[in-house]
Amino acid sequence: MDYRQQVEYLKAGNYFFIPNDIFSYDLTPKAFIVLCYLAHISDNMGESHPSRYTIGKHCHITRSTVDRALKELEINGLIEIEKRYKDNIQTTSSYSLCYITKKNKTIYNLVADMNGVLEGNKRRGTRYLSGKRG
Repeated sequence: MDYRQQVEYLKAGNYFFIPNDIFSYDLTPKAFIVLCYLAHISDNMGESHPSRYTIGKHCHITRSTVDRALKELEINGLIEIEKRYKDNIQTTSSYSLCYITKKNKTIYNLVADMNGVLEGNKRRGTRYLSGKRG
C-alpha cells in the first residue's frame, strides 16, 4: 500500500484505536475482544451505547461473559460505564473509552494529526503506518 492509499484508508474509517500498552493490563481474551468491539462501534468521542445482548452477539460470547468482561475493563480503567434511563426505566448503558476521552482528543483529531505527519513527510509517514522502523 503506497502513501496515498494509506491516507485514503485512514480517511475511510477502516481502523479503530487501541492503546499501545494494552498488553500490560493482562486482560482476559474475552475482555480484550469486548474492548475491540466497543472501540469499533464508538463515535468520535469514544462513546457507544450497545446492549449487552448486542455485544455478546458480535463477540460470540454469552451475556454473563459480557458482564464479566465489562467489569474487568472498568476495573482496569479502560472504559467508564454510565447507566441510562428513559421514563425511569433503564435503557442501554453508555460506554466511554477512557483512553480517548482522558486525553481530550477525538479519533478525528488523531487521524488529522496522522494525516499531517503523512503530508509533511511522506517517507516518515509510510514507515509509521506500515509499522516499519528505519
